[in-house]
Amino acid sequence: MTIQYDNLNSTISAVGSATNIPINIQPKGTGALQAQVADSTATGGNARGANAVDWQSFTRTSAAQVASGLVSTILGGARNTSNSTGTVVAGGTDNTAGGTNGVVVGGASNTAALAYGSVVGGQNNSALGIYNFIGNGFGNSGNSTSAITTQATTAVTSGSTAVTLSGSNANIRVGLVVTGTGIVTSNTTTPYTYVAAISGTSLTLSQAASATGTPTLTFYTPHGVVVGGGNNQATGAYSFIGGGGDAGTAANRNVASGAWSTVCGGNRNTASGLGSFVGGNGGDGAAFYPNTASGLSSAVVCGTNNTAAANFSIIGAGVSNNNTGLYGFIGAGIQNTVNTIAAIMGGVNGNTRSIIGNHVFPACSSPIISASGVSQAALLILATQTTDATATALRSDPSAAGTTNQVILPNNSAYFFRGEVVSGVTGGGNTKGWTIEGVIKRGANAASTALVGAPTVTSSFADAGASTWTIAVTADTTNGGLRVTFTGQAGTTIRTVAQIRTTEMTY
Repeated sequence: MTIQYDNLNSTISAVGSATNIPINIQPKGTGALQAQVADSTATGGNARGANAVDWQSFTRTSAAQVASGLVSTILGGARNTSNSTGTVVAGGTDNTAGGTNGVVVGGASNTAALAYGSVVGGQNNSALGIYNFIGNGFGNSGNSTSAITTQATTAVTSGSTAVTLSGSNANIRVGLVVTGTGIVTSNTTTPYTYVAAISGTSLTLSQAASATGTPTLTFYTPHGVVVGGGNNQATGAYSFIGGGGDAGTAANRNVASGAWSTVCGGNRNTASGLGSFVGGNGGDGAAFYPNTASGLSSAVVCGTNNTAAANFSIIGAGVSNNNTGLYGFIGAGIQNTVNTIAAIMGGVNGNTRSIIGNHVFPACSSPIISASGVSQAALLILATQTTDATATALRSDPSAAGTTNQVILPNNSAYFFRGEVVSGVTGGGNTKGWTIEGVIKRGANAASTALVGAPTVTSSFADAGASTWTIAVTADTTNGGLRVTFTGQAGTTIRTVAQIRTTEMTY
């Protein structure tokens, strides 16, 4: 090896007859490989970690801005810090890799705070939790560095994945990282231990314990991912944000706070329910309006200012729709309300009126007034099964006929109704069908509900054995709606299904 230098440059060159000759720089023992002499000042920095590599040579503002962690690395840049085992800062400025095996590739003022966190680039991004990933952007962050909860145990056995808690804790869920005495957590050779299953106070862990005892366990939220955008926060376990947000205004960020939640883009969206999804949103060119999916496995595909609050509820698109109904569906439209297991395809100001199974078709442009439920049509499927000759009300769920499972009118309204009813026994036996038609109204309360004229109930199709079966249509003044009853045959199991279509006007 030769060293050549002049007033401007110094050169180290390999010497020998071979065509290709490497140059080896070998520290002694656990010494670091570094570009500057550590002098505990901002000039040379503090001592590097054992077997660390630190090629950062730009002026520091603190002596701590070095590769001080065991086998940590800083490849270049300025004012970077790599201070935990196996951490890497590839370049950029003012970046910190502080969690075990964390990585910051570049950018400025980025932080990988906990184990296995990664920030690819951008500015002011923070991979705060375990296994966080921030792809780029500005001001984005992942899971918190803080524990969700700590919980005492009554039984942990070496070699077993079973753990018994001393008390229940609603904050514990499948997928959380678990740490504690005897819980296998290696930062270098094996993954963290996770909660694999929960049954009451009994947990099943992803790895067997290494010691027997009653340790206190600590639970963390892992694996939040933000690919880009501005000021976004993927704080739920295994949550994901695809972009969007607003680098200039933190209040316009997207938030995926539910475990396994997703926000694909847009602005000011929140996916807070377990497994919830928000596809994005739009605005009017001057402002954005948030979509929110807060129910378990709820979803807002697109649109703006929509809320899917109930478990398994969905809104496809549209503006200012509100779905609070379990398993409820809103396809699109404006200011539609689903508040039970029901559906609205689209239109404007539709309302399912808390009636289970109600399929509502509102007017498309509020021809009378912009108010909920004023002008709409609906379809409701009612049914019952009887074994006697007693009049039995049809309803849309298994419960007794009431205010949520029949055609119920709001105060100050009138409905035209038309429907078809079919009854039959098993095996293709006796069968009978009816058509029904009429008008019903309701004033200030349920007691004022009344039929307008006499409804028609017609049966043109019936087997001889079903001749005594009857359908009746009455005003239900207790619940405030239309009651459809079926009278069958003693000792005979008969199933009856009705389709009731209503044209609805309300004040």
